[in-house]
Amino acid sequence: MTDTAEAAIRIYEEPASRGLVINVGSGREVSINDLVALLLRALEIDVPVVHVEQRSGDVRRHLAATERARDTLGFAPRVSIADGLAQTVAWYGQDLAVPE
Repeated sequence: MTDTAEAAIRIYEEPASRGLVINVGSGREVSINDLVALLLRALEIDVPVVHVEQRSGDVRRHLAATERARDTLGFAPRVSIADGLAQTVAWYGQDLAVPE
C-alpha cells in the first residue's frame, strides 16, 4: 500500500500526468498460485488450495505496463509483493482486530 499511496501522490502532484492512464504495479507477472502461497505465508496458515477448471472468459495472464509511471512520475515500486502482503496482513491484524 505504501507504493500505491506514493504513486497516487506523485500522480496528483505531476501536471504531466493529467489525462493519462497510469498503471501502478510491480511490472512483474505473478501467478495466482504464487500469490496464494505468499498470502498464506503472510497469514501464517496452512490450508489446502483447491484448483478448479478454468471458466469461460477467465483471464489467463495479466501484467500491468508500468513504463508510463516510471517515465512520467519517476516511480518504481520499492516494496516486494511478499513484503506488501505481510504489511497488509499485519495492518489488518492490528487496526481491525476485534477487541476481546
